[in-house]
Amino acid sequence: MRQSPATTITVLALAGVALLTGPTVARAQSAQELYDQGRAALDRGALPDAVALLSRAIDASPSLLVALRDRGDAKRRSKDFTGALADLDAYLGRVETDARAFNLRSSTRLDTNDAEGALADANLAVSIDPTSITALVNRGRAHSRLSAKEEALADYSLAIAVAPNTAMAWNNRGFVRRDLGDTERALEDFQKALSIDPQLANAKRGIESIKLMKGTSAPPPMPGEVDSLGPPPPLDPPGGSAGAGPADPSGSAWSAERREAVVLGVVRGERTVGQAAEKNGLGLSAVKLWYDTFLEGGRAALAARMR
Repeated sequence: MRQSPATTITVLALAGVALLTGPTVARAQSAQELYDQGRAALDRGALPDAVALLSRAIDASPSLLVALRDRGDAKRRSKDFTGALADLDAYLGRVETDARAFNLRSSTRLDTNDAEGALADANLAVSIDPTSITALVNRGRAHSRLSAKEEALADYSLAIAVAPNTAMAWNNRGFVRRDLGDTERALEDFQKALSIDPQLANAKRGIESIKLMKGTSAPPPMPGEVDSLGPPPPLDPPGGSAGAGPADPSGSAWSAERREAVVLGVVRGERTVGQAAEKNGLGLSAVKLWYDTFLEGGRAALAARMR
C-alpha cells in the first residue's frame, strides 16, 4: 500500500523529533543528585560550588531540608555568618532534633561573639547527644567567654573523658586552668595537647604564657625599660574564627604605632587578646601575631642589653 506524500512527511517529522529528544538532550538533574554533588563539594572544601549546588537542590525540592542545613555549613565556612544563621534558623525551625545543626549554629554564634546564644545551642545539642564532642567544646568556649570558668572546666573535662584524643579540649582546659591559677595542671594539659597535635600553636602559646608567669622566660621590655611586666595577659580559648568578618581583620594597613598601641594594651593587662581584637575590629590571629612578634623582639632586645 502506497503512502501519500503527506503521510510520509508526517512520519519523517516524528522521527526527527524523536532524534532531537533522545540522548543529545541533557536530562534534568534531580534534587537528590544536586544535593549529593553539593555535599561532595562541601567535603572537599569547594565552598562556592557547594553553596551553588545546594541552592539548586533547595530550589528543586524545598522539602529537602538537609540541603538547607548543609548550605548553612558552607556559608559559615565561607565567613557568610549572616547567611549561615538564616539557613540554620530556617532549618531548626522545622527540624528540632538535629544535634549537628545546633552545633553548627552554636559555632556560628561563637564566630559572631554571641556567647549566650552559643551556650543555648550547645546545651540543646548536648541534650540530644550527650557525647557530642563539638557540643561539649562549644559549651566550654561559651562558658569561658562568659567568665564561667568552673563550668568551662567541667565541660572540657567531660569532653576529654568522652574522647581523650581531642587535642583542642586539652588545650582549652589548659587555658581555663591557667586562668584559675592551677598552672601545674594547665602545663600538663598543654603538653598533652601537643602530644596529640604537635602543630597546635595555641598549646605552645599556653606553655610560653606559664613560663612567663613563673619567670622562667623573659617577658618583653617596655620601650626604654628592661623590667619585668608581671604576669602575661590571658589569651581567649581559640575559636573557629575571630568574629563577623571586619573590613580589615589582618590590620595590614595599620601603622607600626597603632599596632604597638594595641599590643601594649594587652601587655599591660588592660584587655585580653580577644578583647583587643574585638575592640579594634581585627582578627584574633592578627593580634596574636603582633603580640608574639612583640615578645620575640623584646627578648632579643633584652638579651642584647645583658651581653
